[in-house]
Amino acid sequence: MADCISDYTTDEEIYGLNSNSKEQQVQLLPRCHCKWAHKNKDKNCSIDLNNFLEHFYYVDTKALYEKTHCSVSHVFLESSTFSRAEERGYLSIGISALSDQIELDSILADDHERCSFIVNSISNVDLLVKNALSIQKKAMQEGVDILCFPEMLGHPKVNRALKEKLADYPEDDLLDYSALTICPTYWNDHTNKAEVINKFGEQVIAQAKQIPYPLPSQGKQYIEDIRPDHHIHLIHCEGIGRMAVIICKDAIDRDYLFNLINELKVTLLFVPSFSTGFYDFQENLSLCRAFDCTAVWINCCSLCLMTGKEKLEKIGTILKTGRRSQFKNGYYHFTHKNCTKENAGGCHNCLYIQHICFNSQI
Repeated sequence: MADCISDYTTDEEIYGLNSNSKEQQVQLLPRCHCKWAHKNKDKNCSIDLNNFLEHFYYVDTKALYEKTHCSVSHVFLESSTFSRAEERGYLSIGISALSDQIELDSILADDHERCSFIVNSISNVDLLVKNALSIQKKAMQEGVDILCFPEMLGHPKVNRALKEKLADYPEDDLLDYSALTICPTYWNDHTNKAEVINKFGEQVIAQAKQIPYPLPSQGKQYIEDIRPDHHIHLIHCEGIGRMAVIICKDAIDRDYLFNLINELKVTLLFVPSFSTGFYDFQENLSLCRAFDCTAVWINCCSLCLMTGKEKLEKIGTILKTGRRSQFKNGYYHFTHKNCTKENAGGCHNCLYIQHICFNSQI
């Protein structure tokens, strides 16, 4: 049974192994175990059936919808996806702010009933493409397993460049590109999405932002004019557990974040962001500790052009949780300290790396 479960993969997203998942509002799925999660967590203090299942995992889709107004689908990666991490005993995660320069063109709309804004275009696409490819190469050289970019600095050209580089790379080369890349999110037709691609340049999922960002401007509060699809995409892989991407404001909504990690048992959470602060993210992401969920947050250092540097001292962080010593658990921050290229146009291969150890004794 264990071998069958660990070898289970999908070519496309599914809604459960059971054919009656829609009628019964329950999804039954193979359970992918997480190397850093406690083995017997919550069995003595919780009546959640998931805590007692060894080879299966289920989602109460009715409860999920009532609490988040979202549905969920699943994709299962090959168990060998992170074989490099398995061999060395840790998962290498890289985060990058991508660029210290920002040229966004936004449009504000005020119809007296609702103030909103849309992102019309991004001007310095060629620079972003150049930086993204440079960072992608550096991540390969440093052995990064998962690479995560921030919110809003994306563009179809950036994603296409990253995909084409991966698709053209020879499989027999000694070095290997990151197994997964969370591309920078980009705004298009009232959606703000983060595309996740594998090392072959193929799309795994495309996660949309659900909760709009409020932008204070001209003495008013303008709301990001997105049309959420109310859908969560979950990525499963043996050894890693369950991965999800939530974009910026979605992580600041405490109820949404809690219900997502509680109902879906997420073990690795990525939070691309475009924000003028860090405090709210740190406070909310602390919820992940109780669920052995490692959290990865990356912001845009280019926002220093819009706010004071002190407020953006931390532009990224990785929260390590689970079966580790208290000394090794906790927040590992990516800061502006000693950055001499900031706001000077010289930043082109910014990359911060942390290791998530699989060894329970560490």
